[in-house]
Amino acid sequence: MNGSANTIDRESFSTIGNGTSNQIYSSRYSDISIGKQNEITNSSYSSIKAGIGNSILGGATGSTILQGENNIILESKKSHILGGKYNFISGNSSYVSVVSGLGNRIYDSVQKSSILNGKSNVITGSSYGSILNGSANTIFNQSYHSTIVNGTSNKTDYSDYSITTHGSKNQLIQSNYSLIGGVDSKILDSQKSSIHNGYRNYLSSTTYSV
Repeated sequence: MNGSANTIDRESFSTIGNGTSNQIYSSRYSDISIGKQNEITNSSYSSIKAGIGNSILGGATGSTILQGENNIILESKKSHILGGKYNFISGNSSYVSVVSGLGNRIYDSVQKSSILNGKSNVITGSSYGSILNGSANTIFNQSYHSTIVNGTSNKTDYSDYSITTHGSKNQLIQSNYSLIGGVDSKILDSQKSSIHNGYRNYLSSTTYSV
């Protein structure tokens, strides 16, 4: 162990390579490579490679933070944050990842999902989903295998296998196998329906509509 003010407490087979004020508590076979004020607690087989103020906590076994600042993985196994700032994974999620960005969150029993970039994007209570970019986009309420590609303030709610391609303030609600783009448009209680573009378009209780 090199650096200054680094601490490994109550577990063996863990290492701190370098840096300042890094801490490993009750976490077997874990490591912090370099950085400042990073912490691994009660999370065995976990790793922080670099950065400042990153934390892996509360049984987040087998998880990794590659770099960045003030990122947190809490109670989520085999999950990963690769970069960015203030990104957060929690709530008994597993096999999820935040690749980069600012203030992105994955929580509430999410499985095998990812946020690749952007700001303040959220996946919660839904699995096998992805948000690829944009800001303030949300996939929630058991929306499985759904994707938001880009845009701002788009929402996918109780909608499986659905895609938001672009735009802002679009909503997919209880609409499976559907696609939406544009601005302030909505697909409600519909199946295999789509709005490709435009402003304030609305589909409700339809099937195979375009």
